[in-house]
Amino acid sequence: MPTELDLIPVSSLSDRYEVARSNVYNRLSGLGIEPEKQGGKAYLNADQLRLMDALDRHLKAGGTIADFQHDGQLSYRPTGHAESSYRTQGSVATLPLSRKGDQSLALALVVEAIAEKLTDLKPTDPLANLRTLDEAAQRGWLLSSSQLAPLLGLKTLTGQMVHRYGFTCTRQGRNGIESAWKIAKATT
Repeated sequence: MPTELDLIPVSSLSDRYEVARSNVYNRLSGLGIEPEKQGGKAYLNADQLRLMDALDRHLKAGGTIADFQHDGQLSYRPTGHAESSYRTQGSVATLPLSRKGDQSLALALVVEAIAEKLTDLKPTDPLANLRTLDEAAQRGWLLSSSQLAPLLGLKTLTGQMVHRYGFTCTRQGRNGIESAWKIAKATT
């Protein structure tokens, strides 16, 4: 059973990802993550948090929950022996450990942090979100609030209309439990 230090309160994720609480729950649902309940509060373990962090990076890069693939992510797999295996992009490294338990989890976190830094060195496309907005406008797609807010660089969407980056986003009803937004290029 994980210790309290291994558990992160779901209530803290809204601030962590700078999104509305409903977006956090949409992400959890989209990933099929069921938080652990303790004393009336919901918590995520370290593996679930890493998956949520990876999804957050994917969404901020212009992706959607539906197209998020996490098979290639670094994953920690305890072997039950005095060693642990780490899998990343198809290769496996086995590292000897002097003790099981907390040390192996700490080591997994360090290895993942290093791997994330290395992948962060790849140049990202600063216009990806604008291309996504342009495509949504051209195709007449209605985006949910949780899809649109990160594309606009906003935490939440308020009001009936939002103007940003040369686009006008108008609330058009509902997309499930969220508002649906129509995207159009702003007229000057």
